[in-house]
Amino acid sequence: MQETINFIETHINPLVIEFRSSQTSTGVISNDVEKKKMILFELLNNCDELSKYLPNSKGIIQAFKEDVNNWIKLGLDKKPSFDSIILKYQPPLNGDFSFFIGVIKNQNSVPPRGYFLEFFFVQREEPVCNNILYKLYPHPANICISSKLITGSTGFKDGNCVVFFPENIISNNKIEKQNYALFFFNKFRYIYSEITLPRVSILIQDFKLIKSNKLNERDFYFARCVWGYLHDYFHHQGVKPFNEFLYLKMNWYVGLLEEIKVDCQTAIECLSNTEIPFRREVFEFIIFDRMFRYTCQDDFEYNFDSGTGFLLFNFLLEGNALQFKSDQIVIDEPLIKIALNKLILDICNIESENDEDLIKQMCEQYVGRYLNIEKTPSGRKRIKNINAFQMVQQKIFDLKKYALNSKFSEQDLFY
Repeated sequence: MQETINFIETHINPLVIEFRSSQTSTGVISNDVEKKKMILFELLNNCDELSKYLPNSKGIIQAFKEDVNNWIKLGLDKKPSFDSIILKYQPPLNGDFSFFIGVIKNQNSVPPRGYFLEFFFVQREEPVCNNILYKLYPHPANICISSKLITGSTGFKDGNCVVFFPENIISNNKIEKQNYALFFFNKFRYIYSEITLPRVSILIQDFKLIKSNKLNERDFYFARCVWGYLHDYFHHQGVKPFNEFLYLKMNWYVGLLEEIKVDCQTAIECLSNTEIPFRREVFEFIIFDRMFRYTCQDDFEYNFDSGTGFLLFNFLLEGNALQFKSDQIVIDEPLIKIALNKLILDICNIESENDEDLIKQMCEQYVGRYLNIEKTPSGRKRIKNINAFQMVQQKIFDLKKYALNSKFSEQDLFY
C-alpha cells in the first residue's frame, strides 16, 4: 500500500494542486489554458498508471476521462460539469480503499472557497462499536460511510473539511437524491483537540468535568463515527426525510434547521440512552463544535455551518441553558435538554406543513428570530449583529493571537 501512496503523492497530488492554482471559484481556468490542458493530459496518463495499483478503480478513471474530455471540448475557460463522476463513483466496502478525482466544492476547507479540482484516497473503516447502533437505530438506507483519509489534495487534506457529498461535485444538473455521504473521521481528532477544546477550556466553567478531552486516537475515531451514524440516521427520519426531500432541504433556511435538528436529536439520545457508546463525548462534540468552532471560522459571516452554531447558541441562551458568569459560560444540563427538545419540536412542526413554499417561508422567519441575515447583491447570505455571542467570539479571536504548540504531527493524522 505504501507504494500506492508514494505514487499518488508524487504523480497525482502535485499535478492536481498545480492545476487548481489557476482555477477561479467557479472552477474555470483563468490563465495558462494550454499549459493546464497539458497537466490534465498528464493526469489522465498517471491515473491509468494508478489503476495498476488499484484495479477496481478503472470505472472512476474512465468517468474522469469523459468529464475532462468534455471540458476540454467546451473550453477550460468555461464552467465544467462532472456528470460522469457523479454517476460512476461508488464508496468503498468496509476495509477497502477508494479514490476520487474531480472538480468539487469542499465544505469548511481552506480558502479560497469554491469549485476546484481535488483528489482524495481513503480506506473505509466502520467501527465495531457502531454494531449496537445498527440494532438500536436501524437505518433505512445507511449511506453514512466512515473512512480514514490517507492522502489528498489541498481541499481535502488541509483545513477542516471532513465530508464528501455527491451534490458538491460541479454539475449543470441538480442531484435529486443523495446516495452516500463519505466522512474522513480521522481528521476530527486534530480539529477538535487543537481548535475546539482550547476555546472550550477558556470559555466553559468546570472544564475539568469534560470527558471529550480524554479520548485516545482510536476512541476519538470511534466516537466521531457514532456521531456520524446517529446524525445521518436522524436525517432519514420524520415526515420529510432528507433523502426524499433533498430538493427542499437544499434551501438555505430549510437546510440550516434540518442540520441543527438532527444534531439536537443525536444529542438528546446521547443524554438519554446509556447503551450508546461514547455518549457523553458525542454530546460534548456536538455542543462545543457547533457553538465554538464553526461560529468562529474566518468566513463565519458566510458559513452555513456557523449559522447552525449561532442559532443553537442563541436558542440555548434564550432558554437559560447557557448563562454568563465572570466572563465564562455555565452550562445548565437539565435546561439544555429542555431547550433541545423544544428546538426539535419547533422544527418538526414546521416540517409537518404540506405546502413547501410555506415551509421555506416559515424556516426563514424562524431562523430570523435568532440570526440577523443580510442578503448580499450576489444572493449570498451574510450573518451579522451577533450580539451576546460577540463577547465569546472576541475571547476566541484573542486566543488565536497566541501560538499553540501542536500536539500532533502530520503522521498522526495521515498514515
